[in-house]
Order: sequence, then C-alpha cells, then structure tokens
Amino acid sequence: MVLFDDVLDTAESQIKAWVDYPSVREVTLIRDVFGHVAVLISSVSPDHRALEQSLGQLSQDFQNTLGYYFSGRIYYKEKTRLNDLERKIIDEIERLRCQYSTDGTCTWYKLERTIAKKAWLDQVGNRQPVWEYEKACTGEKPKVVSFYSFKGGMGRTTSLTSSALVLAKKAIMYLQLIQILKLLVCPVSFLMIVVL
Repeated sequence: MVLFDDVLDTAESQIKAWVDYPSVREVTLIRDVFGHVAVLISSVSPDHRALEQSLGQLSQDFQNTLGYYFSGRIYYKEKTRLNDLERKIIDEIERLRCQYSTDGTCTWYKLERTIAKKAWLDQVGNRQPVWEYEKACTGEKPKVVSFYSFKGGMGRTTSLTSSALVLAKKAIMYLQLIQILKLLVCPVSFLMIVVL
C-alpha cells in the first residue's frame, strides 16, 4: 500500500513506465486537499485516438498502484473531443501549476492544494502575511500559528485551547521571573541575559 508521502513519486514512476511515455511532452500531477491525485498529460503523438485508448490502461495502472489516492481523472490536453468545462479546467491547471523537473523531452509540473500557510500565501499572491516569514524564523517577530482542518470534529478547538493554556502558563512564569528580578533590584543588563 502506498503512503501519502510517496503518492506523487509513485505516480511519476507509473507514468515513466507507461508504454506511451516517450511521446509525452508535459505531465502535471495534481493533488487535492484529500490527497487524491489527478493527472494532466500533453503529448506530441500524431495518433491522438490511440493515445486516448492507452490512457485507459494508465488509469487502470494508477488504480492498482495508488488505490484510494487516485482520483480517477486523467486530463489529456490533445483529446479529440474536449468539452468547454475540460478546456477551462486544463487552462486553470496550466495557469496555477509550478514546474519542478525536466526529463529529456518531458517537463514535469505539480499543482497541490496547499495546506501550509506560507505556501498558501505564496500561491494566492494577493494576500499578504502579517509580517515576513523570515522575520518569524529568526525570532524578530512571533510566529503566527493557525489551527485548521477542513473537516469538523477533529479536535481543532481542543488543540487550540490546550496550546493557549500552555503558552499562558509559560507567560505567567516569565512575568513572575521578571517581578522577582525587579524586587532584587538587578541591573538591566542582567535582566536581559536572563530573559534571553
């Protein structure tokens, strides 16, 4: 059974082992928030009908290797009867995807429903973080933590409350330390060393 972390690598290996891979010029691996993978393929094959039939075998191979993680969707850009909805989906995929590798004559792209906040902010483009991510990493600004789940009943509120209590207890201990040090009339430089 394939694990979530291995799904995209397994899908890539499956496509590279596919009999019609030599005619493929672009592959986009699309993973949604549930971990299901779809694929967009563009080919230079002159026989589009034969390739469409071969995609059926690739779909079956995906089902066998990826199981639950295969969405059942393979988009073929040169499909002979591409409807308006499929054309719009392909256009949107091509607009949002990011190139990650080149393999001879084939260019590989990924498009993932981003879960990490930094990646989400980078992907969307018109949203700005409270402050730069790097400033939070260096300790110049505090880190912003989100408790998110697309599904209810997963313990999001419990996790948030528990984390808030732990941070509050640490803050109280920190404030008590400062009060004790002030009572001892410590020099400011000593106070700064203890706090750091």
